[in-house]
Amino acid sequence: MRETANREVLGIKKRKIPEDRNAQSGGSPPQSLSLPDRIERMERALTAEDLAELLSVSKITVFKHAAAGRIPSFRIGTCVRFDPKTVAQWLRMN
Repeated sequence: MRETANREVLGIKKRKIPEDRNAQSGGSPPQSLSLPDRIERMERALTAEDLAELLSVSKITVFKHAAAGRIPSFRIGTCVRFDPKTVAQWLRMN
């Protein structure tokens, strides 16, 4: 239910969430976990491309929402990154 609300906040049409790249090797959690739970378990900072794939939106959409402060992000030099735990909390709140 919260995923639907998050998509509405971002103005996103509902699409099927792609499977994790590690799903075939058994390295990812089961697909029964919610999107925030799956994101929270990731062990590294996410790129805009990573987050865009998880949210089923374009990379440009992620950058625009991060620049506007609607998605929590941080910068390392010129690179924009997303803390998985912070993004998971944000998804749960929206």
